[in-house]
Amino acid sequence: MLRFFATVFILAITSAVPFIEPPNRLTKKLSELEARQAWKDLGAGDAVCIDIDETLRKDNVFQELGRWMGMFEVVNSITLLPHNATFTHADAMRMRLEIMNVTREQYEQFLELQLNTTQANLAPGAIDLIAALRKKGVDVYLVGGGFRENTNNLADYLGIPRDHTFSHDLIFDEHGHYKELDVSGVSDGQGHHGKSNVLRVMKAARGIRKLAMIGDATIDMVACLPADLCIWYGRFNKDLLAQAVADWNLLDMEELTNAL
Repeated sequence: MLRFFATVFILAITSAVPFIEPPNRLTKKLSELEARQAWKDLGAGDAVCIDIDETLRKDNVFQELGRWMGMFEVVNSITLLPHNATFTHADAMRMRLEIMNVTREQYEQFLELQLNTTQANLAPGAIDLIAALRKKGVDVYLVGGGFRENTNNLADYLGIPRDHTFSHDLIFDEHGHYKELDVSGVSDGQGHHGKSNVLRVMKAARGIRKLAMIGDATIDMVACLPADLCIWYGRFNKDLLAQAVADWNLLDMEELTNAL
């Protein structure tokens, strides 16, 4: 019954809320030739931010949590809703969690499953790419729209310091029931395109000389506003708008490693 009413509600929102294109960086900065050169020139003092869901990992943490709880169709329907001034990305995340109503115990079980499938779900070539960047003295950051514990587990697996990660906090009440999602770790305070704010603050606060962003979705391209190089990785998500506006499009991380 819950799924029925949730689906009806989702369909009502989908038909009532028009798509509003994000206002920021939806245009190329560099030609592919210039992008390849900028990538090759990265070195000490520079940084690369990598999106997590459907970029560094082939899965999407919200969809996988929904699948694990037997609610994939409803959760995925919300994922596909258009985001705008009245229905933000943060709103969509909270709606999915409220429908799933996950408990702390369920969440911890899910985290264990995600940890055990890390190797199987990593993008091919990701480990070699991170190693090659480090060899050149380039800092690697993880910026995702998932949950902090999941991001920390991934960072630990890859040997990336936890203070080089940005994600959301899932909060439970004293009884272990879902309470709220704190998006301040990757948000502008209003639920809009928070990755852009993360990159802007990080670049200034940490004295980063040149910054590259790798992601799969339009929201990652919007996040590229403070970045010097924007790369679309489309192996797992064929976001055509993101592909159209990125400086460099690719389907294989080995291409990035070889181009350093």
